[in-house]
Amino acid sequence: MQLAERGAIELFITYSMLLELEEVLAYKRLYGRVTQLGYTPSQLASYALTLATPVDVARGFLPIVQADPDDDVFLLCAAAAQAHYVVTHDRHLLALVSYKEIPIATLDLFLAQEFGE
Repeated sequence: MQLAERGAIELFITYSMLLELEEVLAYKRLYGRVTQLGYTPSQLASYALTLATPVDVARGFLPIVQADPDDDVFLLCAAAAQAHYVVTHDRHLLALVSYKEIPIATLDLFLAQEFGE
């Protein structure tokens, strides 16, 4: 989020992605880190929304991500926003490597490729 706060990257989000973000932030393995920042998962998801551009997407009839069709929304959002990357730790998305010529990368790989970090 710091990169978005500085204007170094653009974030795009759909309503269903926002709901999933809030759900993931409530996972036991992340909840402690979220609360250490002084937020609830809902508050942090709401803050992410203030940094992102909302995107409307329509799901297709055929799933893109066969192993987890709920992940399709991330790819559809990236394509609709003409994003340069999909940054994720989701194994189903990472297995695709790219979608419509949009690379799919972990945060570490994205930072290394784009910012030399």
